[in-house]
Amino acid sequence: MVAMCFQLTLYCWFGNEVTLKAAELPLCIWQSEWIEADNDFKKSMILTMMRAKKPLYLTVGNFAPLTLSTFIVIIKGSYSFFTVIKSTGE
Repeated sequence: MVAMCFQLTLYCWFGNEVTLKAAELPLCIWQSEWIEADNDFKKSMILTMMRAKKPLYLTVGNFAPLTLSTFIVIIKGSYSFFTVIKSTGE
């Protein structure tokens, strides 16, 4: 049970890190040395910044994003299910 919970934690943690780092991408592009770059790079930079406005999520089979909030929802639901089963078994 602990190993399963740890594995789920790792997936959700790193999925959340990917989401956070992808959100920082437009700022990192803007802080690059783009003023001295050629026009092709500037066009690519603008296009990439426009695409990066949409959040990037790793998902579980197009069902739910792998974030820490998803992990907490899973843990809360599992605990609720466990308590219902335990109370009906007594």
